[in-house]
Amino acid sequence: MKQIKLSPETEKMFKQFLKDSEWISKNYLELVEKYDHVYIAVRKGKVRYYDKSLFQLLTIMRNAGEEPAQWAIDYIHSEPIYHV
Repeated sequence: MKQIKLSPETEKMFKQFLKDSEWISKNYLELVEKYDHVYIAVRKGKVRYYDKSLFQLLTIMRNAGEEPAQWAIDYIHSEPIYHV
């Protein structure tokens, strides 16, 4: 399989995204206590934006000059999700 060469900036963004995704997983129980049933946007191990509506969260981020695609965004919930 052919590998794609990423720019240093893109590679750095992906590495940060992976770190933030891991941070969400490691701190999930603490996040449930504060953000149950809320979408969160994480960068550098901190929740910077949150809202109950994904659309509203994305709007808030764009209005603040942020590009949501560069953030780790997750929905925090205390109940298990079942896939059918």
